[in-house]
Amino acid sequence: MKRIREKVLEYMRTQESSGDTWYTTQELSEALTMQRTNLSRILNELVKEKLVRKTNGRPVYYALEKEREQSCFRAMIGCDGSLKQAVQMLKAAILYPGHPMPVLIKGEDGSGKSMLAQLIYEFACEQNIIAENAPFVKINSRYLVEESLESVQKAFFCQSTGAMDRAAGGVLFVDHINRLAYTIQNELLDYVEKAQKEHGNVILVYSIDDLQNADCCRLYTSKFSACVDLPSLASRPLKERRQLIDLFLKNEAACIHKTIRIRSEVLHCLMLYPGRFEVRQLQADIRLGCANGYARSRDKEETQIELHVHDFPGYVRKGLLSWQTCRVDLEKLVEEHSIYSFTSEGVSVCADERVPALSDKLYCRSDPDKDEQEGNETSGGAIMQIVEAQMEHDFRQIQCGQEEKKLSRERMAKLVDEKLIVCVETFLNEASVCLDRIYATSVFYALCLHLSALKARPDTAQKLSDEQIVTTIREHNTEFALCSRFGIELEKEFGFDLPVDEIALLALLISKEQIVGPAASRPVVLVAMHGNSTASSIVEVVNTLVGDANIFAFDLPLDMDMQKAYEELKRTFAAIHQGEGVLMMYDMGSLKTMAEMIGEETGIPVKSLCVPATLLALDCSRKAGCHGTLDQIYKDVIDSFTVFYPEIARSSRRQEKPQVILSLCMSGAGGALQIKNYIEQHTYLENTEIVPLAISDPGYLLKKVNQIRTNQKIVCVIGAYDPQLYGIPYIPVSRLFDTSPDKLDMLLSLNTAEPVRTLNYGGIYEYLEEQMEGFDFLLLKEVMPGILRKIRQVAPTLSSDQEVGLFMHIACLIYRLQNDGETPKNVNTKQLILKNKRLYNDLCEILHTAEEEFYIRFQDDDVANMIQMIRMC
Repeated sequence: MKRIREKVLEYMRTQESSGDTWYTTQELSEALTMQRTNLSRILNELVKEKLVRKTNGRPVYYALEKEREQSCFRAMIGCDGSLKQAVQMLKAAILYPGHPMPVLIKGEDGSGKSMLAQLIYEFACEQNIIAENAPFVKINSRYLVEESLESVQKAFFCQSTGAMDRAAGGVLFVDHINRLAYTIQNELLDYVEKAQKEHGNVILVYSIDDLQNADCCRLYTSKFSACVDLPSLASRPLKERRQLIDLFLKNEAACIHKTIRIRSEVLHCLMLYPGRFEVRQLQADIRLGCANGYARSRDKEETQIELHVHDFPGYVRKGLLSWQTCRVDLEKLVEEHSIYSFTSEGVSVCADERVPALSDKLYCRSDPDKDEQEGNETSGGAIMQIVEAQMEHDFRQIQCGQEEKKLSRERMAKLVDEKLIVCVETFLNEASVCLDRIYATSVFYALCLHLSALKARPDTAQKLSDEQIVTTIREHNTEFALCSRFGIELEKEFGFDLPVDEIALLALLISKEQIVGPAASRPVVLVAMHGNSTASSIVEVVNTLVGDANIFAFDLPLDMDMQKAYEELKRTFAAIHQGEGVLMMYDMGSLKTMAEMIGEETGIPVKSLCVPATLLALDCSRKAGCHGTLDQIYKDVIDSFTVFYPEIARSSRRQEKPQVILSLCMSGAGGALQIKNYIEQHTYLENTEIVPLAISDPGYLLKKVNQIRTNQKIVCVIGAYDPQLYGIPYIPVSRLFDTSPDKLDMLLSLNTAEPVRTLNYGGIYEYLEEQMEGFDFLLLKEVMPGILRKIRQVAPTLSSDQEVGLFMHIACLIYRLQNDGETPKNVNTKQLILKNKRLYNDLCEILHTAEEEFYIRFQDDDVANMIQMIRMC
């Protein structure tokens, strides 16, 4: 097997060109004379080992994995995530021809500005921008605040002793520049402008931390060409925080020469607690925890230490307050009931054999007296929140477990005393009547298991503070009274006392109407509209009618600054995202562009859908103001709607009579269903239904077809036999399965509602192959059909002659751009783009596929020429 793997890799390496070379399994099997099944398994193993990468969709393509870029920035956690944009900007600034540009780093205190400045220095050395032994001079301005103005000026500008002179040929990093005297700030900013114009011999890196002062941020941003924003720790993904924790714990393990063990619950606290001083505080708190753990075990000759939550500062355990809301994301990063071991070499994980049973965990949460003795700072209210969150999670687990195992009352009787089961049933029936509430079956199971464990181990009952008990009695008085009577009955029946703490917890349990299932990742909808309450009003109506809590509003006042609007929209995306992306409905303007930028910056999947109600209202108002007749205004608006929003217009026309495809077989529904399933699996059919029919009687088939045709438009018939239906195309099932999945929509004529085109590009391809030596026509044949199909959608009036001309033009243009040839200029580029802005944006988006596949970039002149060909202007 190893020899075959090497054979596959060697072949792919020998065929590799300057760009990426992609192969299908069929191509590789033919070239290497191997069976496709064996080859497919080998390729997937190579993908897992990150030696080969593959595409999504069908057919699947494989290529050699690119070597990851090696630079000092790779050591920075988040360089491919939340800090990716910052790294790209820094590289561009340092590698700028002539001399590196001055850099401004904006970030909260402790977010990593100093580390980033050091990496800028290392990157400049790597790229031979500065010498390896070049100076790196750092001035922390917070220590100069109390100095006199003259001494500060001397520290920066004095010849031979000032920072500017000492940093010659290297990097000068001025940290917290915004804390200096105003005069010194102006002098340093003037030096920035001078360096950008005259290319000084010092790489300037400044940082500010007063991000709440809008005037300060605006002043500094206007002075620097390269401004880098460091995100706060709270806004970075939990995955990156976990990587930071791993890094810090591995460093501490190397420092003390011992393995550091930490339970998953403590790791949860570290990942969620809020910190004022960002990454620096996280590192300091972890170091303090390791120091306490080391001190506790310094007299023991052990090779490992275990850290507990009380080893860390008291505020660390407040991370548990976010446990409930972040549980879904945490479960992907930290295995519950596990112990993580950190060494200088890496991280390992094993199951925690001492984890108590679910029923034990319900009351082994927290002991306020013990917490007080140990100096823990978690408040009584916080403890109650933690207990409630954990109880709800444990009951969820019980519920899910019962659903999987179908736990019956009889099986429960094998685990729990039958008399206790009867008591719980009586209690829940009474609570249901008294509180007028229906309980899930999982509540019954949870109570049985919980009370059974408590009966066996009464000394481990939960302890709550007096304040917590009083709060429960005040807020859930009826439930507490019911549980108190239940406790008296348990004492009479079983002889064990139910403490008041446990009564309070049971009251909390039955106060909930239901135990909800685990929060699932799901897409959400955002309505973004211009106006003070346009979007909010729409969302209010939807929530009133549906109430699914998955739709949100973003109102954009007309007088709001666009930069502020961008930041507000980004915060909205971060707040509403639930793991599966955001579908944004917008009315007009740059909302779509802002959403795409936010998606790239945050990594949140974003799809945008234009709902141009505001634009249509504006158009109606303008036309009504021209004093035309009602019929004339109506006709003008309909014409505008059709021209400017062709996709919506076509969609509305299609909805008048939906399309249908008939799949046929002679007897039984199996064959027809297989055809239906195959089509639905491999292509997207907008506003089209596939109806399977198993009919052998021609007369009955004709009757059924006529019934369907009254309400739907029959596009074609697919099957093993031709039913000879007049005016309805027939596609043999063999042709369906012989067609590549990415060309099925063309075969089924589902591109648009327009007539099926009969253009044959075979002769055109043959002609171009003779004219364009060395051109990748296989790739062109894959890319061009999709481009032309999308162009027809945005330009529905395109004639066959125009389409052929456009095809020839784009193909020749790609060839010229690949061979560094000149492309035709257009003297009317600006006017054409301005007049056809929507078509221009659509073409840029459509042509992006060709740019990525052929490694080229179309210029505005190129797009303008295409607009001219489409509009015939």
